[in-house]
Amino acid sequence: MTASSNTPHDAADIERRLLSTLCGLPDFSRLFIAYSGGLDSSVLLHAARRAWPAKTQIEAIHVHHGLSPNADAWAEHCQKECQSLDVACHAHHVSVMAVGDSLEAAAREARYRVFERYLSEHADAVLLQGHHQNDQAETILFRLLKGHGVKGLAGIPRQRTLGKGILRRPLLDFTRLELEALAQRWGLSWVEDESNVDAVFDRNFLRNEILRPMSARWRNAVAMIAETGRRMSEASSLLDELAEIDLQGETVSADELELAVLSGLSPHRRKNVLRYWLQAAGLTPSESDLAEILAQMLHAEGSRQPCYSLGESVLRRHDGKLYLTEAIDAPPSGYEAAWSLEEALLTPVGKLIAEPAHEGVRQPTVDETVIVRFRRGGERFRPKGRGGSRPLKKWLQEQDIPPWRRDRIPLIYFNDELAAVGNYGVAEQFAASANAWLPSLKSPS
Repeated sequence: MTASSNTPHDAADIERRLLSTLCGLPDFSRLFIAYSGGLDSSVLLHAARRAWPAKTQIEAIHVHHGLSPNADAWAEHCQKECQSLDVACHAHHVSVMAVGDSLEAAAREARYRVFERYLSEHADAVLLQGHHQNDQAETILFRLLKGHGVKGLAGIPRQRTLGKGILRRPLLDFTRLELEALAQRWGLSWVEDESNVDAVFDRNFLRNEILRPMSARWRNAVAMIAETGRRMSEASSLLDELAEIDLQGETVSADELELAVLSGLSPHRRKNVLRYWLQAAGLTPSESDLAEILAQMLHAEGSRQPCYSLGESVLRRHDGKLYLTEAIDAPPSGYEAAWSLEEALLTPVGKLIAEPAHEGVRQPTVDETVIVRFRRGGERFRPKGRGGSRPLKKWLQEQDIPPWRRDRIPLIYFNDELAAVGNYGVAEQFAASANAWLPSLKSPS
């Protein structure tokens, strides 16, 4: 454990600034502190208790990664500190399996799963994290070396949603030296993670071998890098606003984008709109991804239906639109299952439920068995109100159902006669307007 003395003369001003920052935060229903026991989270925990009187319930969340031989001692330290402040301390053991820099990423993911669990249980709850200005500068430099664009170089966001609550980082305007000064003023002790000096981790090398000497030569280096991040955040917001203007008031669907929106734009603005749409879907395309997607999709001949893999998603073109889908496997062509209708039927593409409808499929007679299959080829369908039967393949094309969805539509048979094509259409001879039902497919979560 580390303790300090020799309070710098400006520590009182740092205390005033920090307490003012915390007291200026919006109201919350529950307050959680991400508490590792290190310097930044220790200052944050003690500052929170000073900012909010004892009547405000503060809860600390300590994640025990089990990666250090000192991890048990750290957890014990956190429990004692919380007890002295009348703060509830929730300690959670997590399992982390990875090596090298991926170990840091795996530990981070494990922590956030724990944090999200708490914020998912309490609407309008707030979790405070102790990232400071040095962390911000380190993140921006790290992302610069990784080739990130404007959004990435904005660095660590001051806040974001997590679960049903908000994650906030109130220390981003404070340097590590300022937090050390405040810890000295308050006579705090904290833990030091020995892995922070291990240069095998890229961030440690950047922090200790690059950023520290840089700050020794240029005193304001950390602040200036953080200021660049702030400007990048502003530029990123402006690019998002430009994308919204270029979308011409179109309602942006999570999984569809009209190609006509892109075709009338300059190359840079096309790329910006495409990036905006994909990022809204939770994807982070690279520059090469964007260039390749535009090359493949924008000028493809009408009959071509190119696709492009992006992580676990697939981007597809059909009928003048881009579609963002999951990687889709066709269900087994030989699949067949009897369905009682009273209970849900689990199929390779999700759960089938028979839902009551004003107009839909009639109830089966005692001599009819409801059977669920998928396309095998050669099926014919006699849609209600359309006269004679026609090839199912042609009918699906007429309904403008994208090709990759067609093989995953459950086909409902009464014995060996096709009665319904999912909830897209009902056969004439099986249609009803009383005591009717339609198949509803619930995708697997």
